[in-house]
Amino acid sequence: MAARASVILDLKMTRHRFWQSMEEWNITWINLVPALLTLLIKDGSYASFRSQRIRFLRTASAPLPSSVKIAAENMFGIEVVQSYGISEACGPVTVNISGSEKPHSVGMPDGVEVTLLTNGEIGIRGPRVIDPAWGPNEWAQSRYIDGWYRTGDLGHFDPDGNLYIDARVKDVINRGGEKIFPAEVESVLLSHPAVYECAVVGRPNPVLGEEVVAFVVAENLPAIEHELRSLVATQLSPYKAPAAYLMVNQLPRSGTGKILRHHLIQRSSQPA
Repeated sequence: MAARASVILDLKMTRHRFWQSMEEWNITWINLVPALLTLLIKDGSYASFRSQRIRFLRTASAPLPSSVKIAAENMFGIEVVQSYGISEACGPVTVNISGSEKPHSVGMPDGVEVTLLTNGEIGIRGPRVIDPAWGPNEWAQSRYIDGWYRTGDLGHFDPDGNLYIDARVKDVINRGGEKIFPAEVESVLLSHPAVYECAVVGRPNPVLGEEVVAFVVAENLPAIEHELRSLVATQLSPYKAPAAYLMVNQLPRSGTGKILRHHLIQRSSQPA
């Protein structure tokens, strides 16, 4: 209200209607999860979108692949602002306002204290963070350690104090003792022009414990699988390479657009 802005709740705004809705409602500010931004860029439908009204584009909820960030900035002609936030902190925790200098970072704390706990998990505290004393809230109490709320995300800081998100604790793949962050593998796969979106999960392996599996939405996957294997081989260590590439028409998502990885884990373990 202070900015004299309007919030558009367009129930018809699907992936296929996105650009039409942008024009119809004269939208100037977009918040998107990286997976949806990837889809919008790669499906080609933005080619007819010529609006110069977009002034602000922010991503959150997951790591943003470099190739997607570059493509989005070229498309809109503005810098993509990366941020990190959770509902338990009433929204943003960190914001990257110098993205060109720190392209992979989600920035510095914004009104919330941030630390790394002993296992590399991100811990937060501050007046905006959920208070376990209210209720009492047993669930919130279980998430606290030494006064810090455990976010469930792994990360690291650079020497300047910028935060980088590595993975969700529960999503890390343990292949024979080697830890693999799905986002690292996904970023490489998404750099292939024929890949619209992908998700990497771990499936049970009787010897290694887990092995890497990639679910891919792409043009003519069987024909490009050897290209994807070659691409991964040139950019990642061998233990991070997917053991299998599974073609799907779409990835399962929550109401907020996040990929439902537990559904994919179940599917990866089923007989072909």
